[in-house]
Amino acid sequence: MQKDSGGRRWRPRQLFFLLFLLVSATAICLISAWHSAELVLASLKKGETGRLKLSSSRPVSSPAEGWKVWLSQKETVDIAFRENHYFLATARGGIIVYDQNLKPVQQITSLEGLLENAVTALTVSGDTLWIALKHYGLVALCEGKILSYTSPAETEYPVSCLTDSPEGLLVGTMGDGVLKLSGSSFVRVAGLSGLRVRCLAYDQHRILVGTDDRGVIQLQGRVPVTISVREGLSSLTVFDVLACGDYFLVATAEGVFRVSHDRQARCVLEGFSTALGQISGTVWAGTLMAGLRPVGVSSFPEQLTGQRINRIKTVGGRTFVLTDDGAYVWLDRHWERLPDLSSIPSGFITSVAEGSRGLYAGTFEEGLLLLEDGRLRKQVTNEELREVNCLFLDEDSDQLLVGTGSGLIFLNLDGKWQGQLTEEILGGSVSGLCRYGRYIACALSGGGVCLLEGKELFNLSRFQGLVNNHAYSCCVFDSLLYIGTLGGVSVLSGKKVVASFSAPSSPLPANWVTALYSCSGALYAGTYGGGLACFSDGKWESLRQKTGSCEVNNNALAGYGDYLLAGTVRHGLLILDTKSHKCSYIREGLPSRNVTAVLVRGQRLYLGTECGLACIEKDAFQPLLP
Repeated sequence: MQKDSGGRRWRPRQLFFLLFLLVSATAICLISAWHSAELVLASLKKGETGRLKLSSSRPVSSPAEGWKVWLSQKETVDIAFRENHYFLATARGGIIVYDQNLKPVQQITSLEGLLENAVTALTVSGDTLWIALKHYGLVALCEGKILSYTSPAETEYPVSCLTDSPEGLLVGTMGDGVLKLSGSSFVRVAGLSGLRVRCLAYDQHRILVGTDDRGVIQLQGRVPVTISVREGLSSLTVFDVLACGDYFLVATAEGVFRVSHDRQARCVLEGFSTALGQISGTVWAGTLMAGLRPVGVSSFPEQLTGQRINRIKTVGGRTFVLTDDGAYVWLDRHWERLPDLSSIPSGFITSVAEGSRGLYAGTFEEGLLLLEDGRLRKQVTNEELREVNCLFLDEDSDQLLVGTGSGLIFLNLDGKWQGQLTEEILGGSVSGLCRYGRYIACALSGGGVCLLEGKELFNLSRFQGLVNNHAYSCCVFDSLLYIGTLGGVSVLSGKKVVASFSAPSSPLPANWVTALYSCSGALYAGTYGGGLACFSDGKWESLRQKTGSCEVNNNALAGYGDYLLAGTVRHGLLILDTKSHKCSYIREGLPSRNVTAVLVRGQRLYLGTECGLACIEKDAFQPLLP
């Protein structure tokens, strides 16, 4: 016989009964867990066909001769490990491949066959690397081939996150819920359709789905359970979920919440939290701008402060933290930044100009870049010169005019600051610039048109006859100034509005005129939603039947001999034969199909996109003409 701590003697029958109870409880727990897993797997096997389907298969290619791309790869979003290599996903620069020593050895970008360079997520399932793209579906990299899965509408319900499960790949989408790969297509997971999914986790017994507007959906069995405000979750937008055995953690804009087995949520860390992960046995939260913070532990100092954390992930035996300013790996009790292959500091290019001093590229939020032979020579940025909309290069006066979201900036050709106009320009935001006789014409997105001569300004608005105060583009044709606005086109002779055209009263295919360009003896207008239109002999002609109802980006028109080139929002580069009005599109090989700037200079074509800058030699571009 044995004694307990109080001196009580246990009889053999009692010991046997106690052992029986322990074995029975263990068996019940195992059966329950197995049953829950079986129910989850059963849910995965059911479901209707999703919108993603295999659309193309091609080998991973080498960059075509005469094509170059300049990318920013510092904004990192996910990482995966496959065949002794790390694959780092960037928000605008494709994928960087590292060897086991964390040295970059390869890039996978649009030049190698990706539909775009904006990557949102990575995961490995079996022997396949899965790559989620921001706009154009999903890519599988397997055996040297790129398999592309897209939806009929392409941009409908973009893929937001990926995770592997015993039944195969799980795909989170923004609007089509959770999909599972079945053969060569995808099916919706029963009970998880229609959700706007931001993050996914699978821990053998349940699927955890962090949504954009409904909190967390837990699928454990056949019936999904929602954890939201009623259960104590103060924010319905979930950025990350982390399974921790019998509970899980949720990262939201209101902080990190712990959800226990009774499905009640309580805050365990306050502040805007974007990511969750374990580092050396401790759970850490990534924040919007305060770096890393430990969850439930007060003795650890914050790390990587001042950075937006996008992901905390352990793969290939190493822990990585992915930020807007690069990827960091935990090595020997400190963080070490991985080298990237960025050629420019910002990927969203809004405008391009070239002169004798080199190439000038305006960016959406990082100011102006001065490039020389594809290398960054100088970056000009401050609070006023940040959001660049348009550029006007005047080499005769050694001046570069920069239209920004806060006014007009004057630089010399080396990028040295010379002055600015902000309050003087009505509406503030300068969206288009051109030479108009002795004036510089400024199209203002909120205040009509400003004519600038030296230090003298003259503003025109609807009060002076403009068809609309929201002006986005301007161009001189037959000595008259044409202004593209949200309500059509107005024409100026001197300082007087002499005519206006709108879609209801003319063949203009859409009222919102985003770009104007004169070539081949005619004026061409790019519209948002109506494609192109042509103006000659005093009449407009809609080219919508030729070009389709595409959206032409702001000022994204250029001439190329007898061809007009137009940058579109979703369809890449539109090429129009100005004689026959035949057109075609270039979509492959571009950093993004959102082409935001077009420039033809000498023997090169420059295309600015939301994911970087492409440079195409004319010899390589010529065979692509319709």
